[in-house]
Amino acid sequence: MSKALKWSILALVLVVLAAILSHGVVLPRFIWQPQLQRLAQAYPGVEMDAQRVVVALSHKPALLVSGLAIRHHPRQEQLHIGLLRLRFNAVKSLTTGRLQLEQVGVKSLYSQANTQSDCLETPLACMPRLPLALLGPIAFGDLHQQASFWSPQWAVKRLNIEQAEFEINNPDLQQNLLGKIDQAAYTLGATAHTNNLNVGWRLDVKAPGLHNAITVAFKATPVAPLHFENLQLDLDGTWATYPWTASAAQDHLHLKFEQANGGTGAPLVQVAGGNLRTYIRRNDAPDTHQAAFSAQTLRGGLPAQPWAFEQAEWTYTHEDAQAWTFNLNYQPELGRIAISPTTIEGSEGLPAEAQVRELNCGPQANIRSDKPHWAWHDGWFRLGTEALGSEGAWVLCPLQSDAEPA
Repeated sequence: MSKALKWSILALVLVVLAAILSHGVVLPRFIWQPQLQRLAQAYPGVEMDAQRVVVALSHKPALLVSGLAIRHHPRQEQLHIGLLRLRFNAVKSLTTGRLQLEQVGVKSLYSQANTQSDCLETPLACMPRLPLALLGPIAFGDLHQQASFWSPQWAVKRLNIEQAEFEINNPDLQQNLLGKIDQAAYTLGATAHTNNLNVGWRLDVKAPGLHNAITVAFKATPVAPLHFENLQLDLDGTWATYPWTASAAQDHLHLKFEQANGGTGAPLVQVAGGNLRTYIRRNDAPDTHQAAFSAQTLRGGLPAQPWAFEQAEWTYTHEDAQAWTFNLNYQPELGRIAISPTTIEGSEGLPAEAQVRELNCGPQANIRSDKPHWAWHDGWFRLGTEALGSEGAWVLCPLQSDAEPA
């Protein structure tokens, strides 16, 4: 065999091998199952399994996980993903010493859980947790003090979700929550023209004698990781027997991940934005209710971080139209909202009275005859000085003593 023929055969073998690797190679179970089990051990009560794992090697290698099943026995919650696709940047991973996750694809996600919480009284307690638990190690991997090369760093430039659905059931109260996303897409490219974030979802809540249905559409323009411009949210549907329409828009919003307790505590999200405009309308004509809130700047954080809104305006109509302009500071550790007057050029709103109010002080508490409380009662915003009943009330009460500090 001539030397030329040997080199030709070697080249052909390398080409075939490269083609096989780039299109994907099925990994034996004994390679990836221990890794999946170690990941599950980080969450007490969680079991993980998958049907197949495929790796495709190139300058942007991909990991494809089919039939991923996650179960959380204490909460009776389970999560199934038909296909999870993770794509990495090989060059940046080697130069930074951390896996750089650039693309995430999810297809056919279904999350189901049973709960004993009253989903009508505390809807947040009935939200699915396993999808967030799965995303957490990826999104907050760069905050982990012992992060290694194999712990992915969030550098996602493309995220695509197709056919995502979650279902929460409370058998005792015969409550059922069903949320559905047909498609969610996020792209952060080289130019603003190609960047986009679009999400549309529907939420149905069913209980004896009740059917709430809300449709939400959200879009924005990413300009950098965790930095968005031209945000727009639209909501339409029926809630608590009332038909609703709402919208929100914001010029820019910047998010930043931090960690509490000097880098050893839970992750925090810091938020800063400008030119927020919101509008809500209850369409039960002829007695139509409308309200609007705007703020030139806002900053705060989640969970339970202080918030500040500057150059804010609140307008609402019910019986009589009223509008106020103010600056607002929320102190979560005290459960208080401090309001100071301000003026806004071009606004017809009146500067609000300087005051401090307690957030969600509850019915029968701190009701004063000399100053009205603010309440969400019977499906709308109300002002009053009379005690409210225990049902359907969410109240902001003035402090009992004006001498108490803001």
